[in-house]
Amino acid sequence: MGWLFGHGDAPRAPLIVSLLVLLNALMLRAIDPDALARMLDVAFDIHQR
Repeated sequence: MGWLFGHGDAPRAPLIVSLLVLLNALMLRAIDPDALARMLDVAFDIHQR
């Protein structure tokens, strides 16, 4: 699992990116809950294409 979490004290990109995405989603939900629902709808539509 070193490729995911890094070696020693150095975190790797997947962990850092996932934390940033989570923090942005939480901030967006707190600021404008409707925007998060619209973003999820757009992501689902893109996934279905």
